[in-house]
Amino acid sequence: MSVSGALVAALLAACGAPAADVRAAPPAAVAATSGAPLDVDRVFNPAEHRAEDVTVEARGVLSRLTAPTIEESVENADSLLGAPIDTTWDITNGYRIQIYTSATREQADVWAERAQLRFPYDSVYVYFSAPFHRVRVGDLRTRQAADDKMTEARAKGYRDAFLIPSEIRLMRIRREGEAESDEEE
Repeated sequence: MSVSGALVAALLAACGAPAADVRAAPPAAVAATSGAPLDVDRVFNPAEHRAEDVTVEARGVLSRLTAPTIEESVENADSLLGAPIDTTWDITNGYRIQIYTSATREQADVWAERAQLRFPYDSVYVYFSAPFHRVRVGDLRTRQAADDKMTEARAKGYRDAFLIPSEIRLMRIRREGEAESDEEE
């Protein structure tokens, strides 16, 4: 019996399920190879069990199966990635895509919020240059990337979008202990 099958059997037994149900349920591997659909309701029907049916042993198993907390995930991130990571922002020349111009800050902010929903992986900026507020998207290093983002913006309904050469922000990621290089990547 596989580990997952043994775990299911242990949980079913701990919940008070009749032994016949455990033996009668086809293992997932057998169901998958035989082409027969796996009858999940027959394997385990939570409606047949009450919380008090779960034994102390089963509660212990379930408590070990919970996901780690955010704090634990953050603490473990460095060990998963190797050395701790140092992140800094570099300012360099690149491009942004202007998608909207408004005479009012309020209207520009509304458009910026909409743009953030449509471009969830890009930064959205509101600039004021008298007398207009401008909404711009992206931190694009190359002209090709900017052209691609402009095409994407037009496809998303910003048909008057155009490319603007700009100072852009790029995150530099460096592992602790790595030497900084003066060369531009």
